[in-house]
Amino acid sequence: MSPLSVKSKDGVSLHMELHGLPVGAAPTLVMNDGIGCNGFIWKYLLPALQDEFAIVRWHYRGHGQSGQAKDLQHYRIQDNIDDLQAILDAAKVESAVMLGHSMGVQVSLESALSLTDRVNGLVLMCGSYGRP
Repeated sequence: MSPLSVKSKDGVSLHMELHGLPVGAAPTLVMNDGIGCNGFIWKYLLPALQDEFAIVRWHYRGHGQSGQAKDLQHYRIQDNIDDLQAILDAAKVESAVMLGHSMGVQVSLESALSLTDRVNGLVLMCGSYGRP
């Protein structure tokens, strides 16, 4: 695992980890958490995936090891998409499959709409779309 700190466009420090094969050497998976989960579900999937994929795990702003936004208005799904773009840029990921758990389903769906050239597919687990 290679933990890194990435700055969002509004200056929030975002926690990111790289697992598995090097980015560019294999298909890339991006793990989008549920709200407040900080990788809870991914620890069960990582061992099964890390020998075949490059894997990016990250914590949303205000979660886990990431910093907090100064303004409470900057915790929208769009802020997460902007942060995800910063994560992809820092990890040098051109395109990836988004894995979404719980709220990560909405983050993954919105990333597919906003970052169309960078999202190759979606794996959506135990979540919903919109404002459930």
